[in-house]
Amino acid sequence: MIKSIGKLTLITILAASVLGMPMGASAQTPPATNAPATPEAKVKAFPFQGKVAAVDKVNMTLTLEGKTTNRVFEVTSATKLVKGGKPATLADVNVGDPVRGQWTKTADGKSVAKSVIIGPKPTMGTGAPAAPAAPATAK
Repeated sequence: MIKSIGKLTLITILAASVLGMPMGASAQTPPATNAPATPEAKVKAFPFQGKVAAVDKVNMTLTLEGKTTNRVFEVTSATKLVKGGKPATLADVNVGDPVRGQWTKTADGKSVAKSVIIGPKPTMGTGAPAAPAAPATAK
């Protein structure tokens, strides 16, 4: 009697797994035919430098003078503005100021400033280092 219950249980389990298999296979979504998923590509930032031609505080844009055409950069809340080594705002930028920084291009083709440093690029001194002071002699 125990052998027949064991056989009946085994047959029931096998039948349930065979019948349940096609239902499970049909519920699966087909694999994507596109390229395998890649980690999000890092957005490349490009350098810029120039003289400010216009500042639009309403549309949050910064226009730089160009040889043939002016370049317009959007300034967002993520844009890091620095003037004199301290954080700044778009209100701190004046027409004629030299600026430099980095920008990225959005999917819709707009140029967005990632960082803007306002003011001339610092110079590295005049060349020769200062001579050390002569030690004082005790009398």
